Amino acid sequence: VVFKDHTFREGALSKGDFLAAWWSRAESLGLDILVDLQSWAVGWTDWNLILAIDGGPNHLKNLCDANIIADHDLKVGKDPLVMQASYYYMGHFSRYLPPGSKRVALKNTVESAAPPLQAGDVKDGQALLFAPCDGNDAQKWQYNDVVGSLRVRGTEEAESSDGFQQGGECLDLEVGGWVDGKLQVWRCALKDNVRFQISKVSGGSQIVHKESSKCVTTVQTTGGAVGLDPGVKVVAAQLKACLPPGSPSQTFSLANYDAQGFPDNFPVRTLPSAPGGGELCLQPQIVRTPHFSAVAFKTPEEVISLVVMNVGDHAVDFTLVDQAAKTGIRRLSMPPHAVHTYRWSPGTSPAFIGAEQVLVTTERPTVAAAPQRRHIPVAGVSMGLVLGLFAVVAAIGVTLYGSILGRGGRELKSVAAKWEACETAEDYDADYTPFPSTPARQD
Repeated sequence: VVFKDHTFREGALSKGDFLAAWWSRAESLGLDILVDLQSWAVGWTDWNLILAIDGGPNHLKNLCDANIIADHDLKVGKDPLVMQASYYYMGHFSRYLPPGSKRVALKNTVESAAPPLQAGDVKDGQALLFAPCDGNDAQKWQYNDVVGSLRVRGTEEAESSDGFQQGGECLDLEVGGWVDGKLQVWRCALKDNVRFQISKVSGGSQIVHKESSKCVTTVQTTGGAVGLDPGVKVVAAQLKACLPPGSPSQTFSLANYDAQGFPDNFPVRTLPSAPGGGELCLQPQIVRTPHFSAVAFKTPEEVISLVVMNVGDHAVDFTLVDQAAKTGIRRLSMPPHAVHTYRWSPGTSPAFIGAEQVLVTTERPTVAAAPQRRHIPVAGVSMGLVLGLFAVVAAIGVTLYGSILGRGGRELKSVAAKWEACETAEDYDADYTPFPSTPARQD
């Protein structure tokens, strides 16, 4: 359990600055809720609203974190209840998306397509799977026939990789995991987990784990095998008993399309007859969270609530447009690592949290921001980076999660837990304050 100035680990409290880890867990929870609501969920529940400082008790009888920590003896804070950052992140959903809200269509053009995967994205413990071959750096391998290791090329030199100056990130057999034969990447070391023998067979090459004498195998399975949602289908890389040489699930092409590359720069590519189809390349499963994302709902009170998150290290300037109402606000700014909720009713412009107070008229939105006012004509709101919000529920009957793909709509049941009142965050750094000490209407 990590607090602002303390950590509780192995039964003892220790001092330290853990704000980054403390805040990142809140961001992870916020993104979890936001993405689920983008993907047809009708509610979201956090099992543990409040736990003791040791992370218990809970229904699984283990230790974990919670949005509120009970600290009756004031060991880690000044009050009996420690409101963690995740409490305030969750409040943006539970407070402003009440049961009965309906999602409205939203087009987000703020963030461009993510850059290709790089060696620096490769970290310890990432499960291995087969993904469409696109030549990204995470699909480039090197083989050391003396040690018997397969290393993701460039990870020894990439400063952001866990393998930086540690020999790089190597193909590794996970020991003691719940998935039998799970393969992952881990910083290279002279240990049996990373020793493999590559042999020529009919149609390509076979990769054999020396200690177990099992073969790298393409396995069609659920996403849970590689840390994804169980509802997702993936082709995982796992160690299985070796089949006859040349078997499609255990035979790979270890050369580029010009038949060059091995052993210094090559893909591990499946055959066309392999499970899941051909042209899939071995790479780590790398989670890439969006830096800027949002979800919008129309509440039973006919108020539009737009929750926006910026998990990047830089502020994001954008424009908010309600096309149905023909209104919007230009040059809004989201601080790094922040969450804002923007709210407005038909015939008004958005009002939001934490940056500027919006004073609205239906024709000329007026933004009040110290030290001066800016008057922004509606005609100009489409310029620059645009977060285009299509609040068109009344016009086309859009209901929850039926807006874009034409699916049957459902009302939002609940985002639990729901609080009667939200605390302020006076002790937080000003740049990271989700709920500043402002009048209630400022959300």
